[in-house]
Amino acid sequence: VTPNLPEAIALLSSGAATAGLAGGGAARVIRNLGEMEGAARELRELLGCKALVLKGGHMEDSEESVDVLFDPSDEAAPVRHFRSPRVHTKDTHGTGCTFAACLAAELAKGYGLAEAVSRTKAYVTGCIRHSIRLGKGCGPLNHMWEFHPSLSSHGQ
Repeated sequence: VTPNLPEAIALLSSGAATAGLAGGGAARVIRNLGEMEGAARELRELLGCKALVLKGGHMEDSEESVDVLFDPSDEAAPVRHFRSPRVHTKDTHGTGCTFAACLAAELAKGYGLAEAVSRTKAYVTGCIRHSIRLGKGCGPLNHMWEFHPSLSSHGQ
């Protein structure tokens, strides 16, 4: 499961309400890496999945974008951080779908979960860094950046 921060907040808020937990239905706030780790643990438990990647791209008060993998089956490192420099652009349309699809592809290629997340993070960061400026709204990622870097509107 690969929620972003707003999705995690919505799921945790509604899940707590459904389970009748204290504070159920109250809006959650995730402000830092420690709270991201806690939210990843809670959400994995709530959803019953084996592992969870909480994507940190929406935490815009940092010069880094940090994703948190919580995988309790990894005894050596059940919590891992995947960092990349923040790319300042609003052209991020499709990041969530791209992340999930790329992660599935990397796992299908036989990579372990942590390596698959690392490869996915690098690919999606490249897609954002070389995203395409179209119109006035949120432009799309550039999935072909490795093959056609000239398509990038950001000159990076």
